[in-house]
Order: sequence, then C-alpha cells, then structure tokens
Amino acid sequence: MRGNVEHLVNTDKLVVTKSFIFEVDATIGEQVVKSGSWLMEMKVNDDVLWDLTKSGDFTGFSIGGKAVVEDIE
Repeated sequence: MRGNVEHLVNTDKLVVTKSFIFEVDATIGEQVVKSGSWLMEMKVNDDVLWDLTKSGDFTGFSIGGKAVVEDIE
C-alpha cells in the first residue's frame, strides 16, 4: 500500500508497515487513543520528508482510501 502526501501526491516514499484496531483506551506520548481507533504505522523512505516530519513542519500522511456506500434494506 502506497502513501499519499497531504492528499495531493501519491508516492512510494511512504510504506505502511502496520495497520490495526486498538483494543483498549490508552495514551501514546501525549495523544489519547480510544478503544476501537484505527492506528497505522508508516515508514518514511525519504530524508527530506522525514526531516520535515520530525520537525513538525509536515504532519499529513494518508493512504488515499476510498469508500463505496451501499443502502441495505
């Protein structure tokens, strides 16, 4: 699965390494994570993008997911 930068550019520089549903309420760093939250880990394979991420200048990763809605009667 490829990553997407700021919902603008698909790239092979972002690779999903983990994807899971958190099963308990917890705190990761300073972020509260509720049970049932979807968490994803991505590997950044680009030095410039990684430096921007570490500095906090860049925070927008996505997998560019799409959904189909279907009415069920």
